Amino acid sequence: MGFPRPGVRCCFGLTILVLAIAVVGDGARCRGQAPRLAPGAEAPPPKGTAAAGDNATEWTVGRTLSLLAISSDGKKLAAAADMAVIKVWDVAASRELLSLKTGMFLRAVDIRFDGERLAGGGGMGELVVWDAAGKKLWTAKGHASAPSTVVFSPDGKWIATGGQDRLAKIWDATTGKCLHTMEHGRDVMGVAFSPDGKRLLS
Repeated sequence: MGFPRPGVRCCFGLTILVLAIAVVGDGARCRGQAPRLAPGAEAPPPKGTAAAGDNATEWTVGRTLSLLAISSDGKKLAAAADMAVIKVWDVAASRELLSLKTGMFLRAVDIRFDGERLAGGGGMGELVVWDAAGKKLWTAKGHASAPSTVVFSPDGKWIATGGQDRLAKIWDATTGKCLHTMEHGRDVMGVAFSPDGKRLLS
């Protein structure tokens, strides 16, 4: 993909290990960093970083930032902080909108195209969906362990998940009903919908 592109300044220092990056749909901005600690060392508070040319915005996240997702309109950024808290920011205003304590270990996070729904995979195989205010809408369990990947379809109607149980699943994003289960010969670490939402790559 030729990253970093000419004209993009990457705000990563020598003491930072990048665990997650998310790119806005127009390709103009990227975000993400998390601390790498020496044995016994105290970490400074890590920050989420956006870089576009000479412009950068930073948000304090927590001790660890490992999961990132950006709504497809580029207006909201969601991140998993300290593995159990989902934080959501207004990108343009650099303002935190939500800090949601999920009560579970998170392995995957995504945000719907319009930023009005959040999906998280974790715990003992749970998939959970919240609204923009942090209200839990539904919980479903369909994997033997925490899903490795969670992705909304482009129109927000479905959610795809994959896990180390060698399964990929498609869920109704409104009801939480599992619609399809696809078996694989190895762990499913990533899933992606085609732009028209008619195909799933896993």
